[in-house]
Amino acid sequence: MPSTLLELGFITNYQDAMILNSSANQKELAREVANGIDNYFGR
Repeated sequence: MPSTLLELGFITNYQDAMILNSSANQKELAREVANGIDNYFGR
């Protein structure tokens, strides 16, 4: 079974925390993760 570990940032890093705290950035990250999964499975 394929698996992956995603580390999209670290809340202990100020710049990462600002990005991860943004609702718009959270949606964009989720969209890109979903696109990557779709691409992997050829959708």
